[in-house]
Amino acid sequence: MILPLLLRSVRGWWYRRFPGFLPGGHRLRGIGFTRRWNCEDRGWTQEGFAQLVWEKLLRGKRRGRILECSCGDGLIGSLGWWLEKNAGWTADCEIDRGGALARLRVARPAAKIHSSLASFGSGGANRIRDFDLVTSRSCRGTSRLCRMMSRDAGGPAVVGIWNPSGRDLWSRRLGKLGYRMALCRNRFELYQIK
Repeated sequence: MILPLLLRSVRGWWYRRFPGFLPGGHRLRGIGFTRRWNCEDRGWTQEGFAQLVWEKLLRGKRRGRILECSCGDGLIGSLGWWLEKNAGWTADCEIDRGGALARLRVARPAAKIHSSLASFGSGGANRIRDFDLVTSRSCRGTSRLCRMMSRDAGGPAVVGIWNPSGRDLWSRRLGKLGYRMALCRNRFELYQIK
């Protein structure tokens, strides 16, 4: 019984050190980071995963700020709903689809809703680096975030992206900005500043 668990731990450790640029390498790294901190057991549900992220990556911070790009209805696949409810965080949600906007307003009445990322620039109170966590669930949103972080020469402590293709494109782009992968669940990758 102990030997299979030990083998899984060693394999997860090895996958985390696997070069991501090799064919299929990034997917293996994702498997390794899924096994980190027992994510396969504790992070099985959305609420369990959000609590694991809050404890391990955000270090139990209370009253932080999260920006969710392309957040959909604000519930499915969202970390912001849990952080608002349990840790007192404030959320800014960016959505550009009208159909999901009505559902977002009903599901997350306390969140500030923005129609685009254009209001988040280098000046003023809405700078990307002023947020503790930024997540994106679309390729276009992730691309805009990377451009904004490189232009502002800084970003949040943790960045979460949805990577359905499992390619290493975002890992390379975020690596150039000073981030490294910290956790992965169902192709939702979380990167932490080095």
